[in-house]
Amino acid sequence: ADADADADADGLDGKRRPPPAMDWSRGMLWQVGALGGHYDAWVHEAEDHRLQLFDSPFFNRFARTPWWAVPLVWLPVGLWALVRAVEAPGVDLLNSPGTLLPLALAFLLGALAWTLAEYTIHRFVFHYPPPAHSPLLIAIHFMLHGQHHKCPMDRELLVFPPAAALGPVLLAYWALTRSLGDSVAHAAFAGTLLGFLAYDMTHYYLHHGRPALAYFRQLKTYHMKHHYMDPDEGFGISSALWDVVFRTDRFVGRY
Repeated sequence: ADADADADADGLDGKRRPPPAMDWSRGMLWQVGALGGHYDAWVHEAEDHRLQLFDSPFFNRFARTPWWAVPLVWLPVGLWALVRAVEAPGVDLLNSPGTLLPLALAFLLGALAWTLAEYTIHRFVFHYPPPAHSPLLIAIHFMLHGQHHKCPMDRELLVFPPAAALGPVLLAYWALTRSLGDSVAHAAFAGTLLGFLAYDMTHYYLHHGRPALAYFRQLKTYHMKHHYMDPDEGFGISSALWDVVFRTDRFVGRY
């Protein structure tokens, strides 16, 4: 992909062509395709702008998401799933507290599964370089994740819009309830969904919070290195667990 990008950014005379200028007063989504082979380098040069994807203010309103919209939508759903799990037939917390054990395990495994999904999506989907010769795929990449790397401090580009998350959430619910028993499925779904919520809130906090706890201070530093030093390392956001497992935390010792 790097070779394709380099070839696309070179002119017929072999000299490097300058990237086309982007107009920040207009919607950026349909401009970025013109960058071609310059896109990857351009999108990882962070700038302090309030980015708009579209020319239309109406569509831009739906493209931007305040942080509080995520817990407003998903926290009640996650709590509903927990209640559904403990109220399922066969679960008796008062007379048979041991029935809670498989639910707690399912909840924890759901949360752990989310951390792996978070890592996998971030590394292999959000950071897969689009072909330099495809303006459409460049635009899709920019909409999914590139816009956040270009303007990492834009407060309304940090969390995942609930409308966009609805499809994957429904798919996860369908898969779990079709493959597991009612109580265990809802416990696992609650763990997965609340894990996703924790990830989104952690991501916002790492960009705009001032962590008092050492763990979050270290995590903030770790994530800022991903943005400003090496976007090909440090794909974990709520945790560096899978970066350690898959050895994508190597920038820790370099910077």
